Amino acid sequence: MQKHFFRIGTVLLVVLAISTGMTSCVKNYTCKCDIRYEGQPGLPAPTSREYEIKDTHKNAQDLCRSASKVETHMGVTTIEECDLF
Repeated sequence: MQKHFFRIGTVLLVVLAISTGMTSCVKNYTCKCDIRYEGQPGLPAPTSREYEIKDTHKNAQDLCRSASKVETHMGVTTIEECDLF
């Protein structure tokens, strides 16, 4: 009977340790996107926007960088470069 409780206790400790280890790397990160415009005179000044990402560092960095883009519409190019801040 004691072996049975020992096994259950050991399994519970291992599961707890694994779940704690997996969530301990999750933090809040700030993604900052710098936005600028090119192609014609009189365009708006460069701006930036920030938003929070709660994830691991690598996933947050990948999500943030994937928001970067370059679009051209009617001769105006919008360049958005995003990275963790």
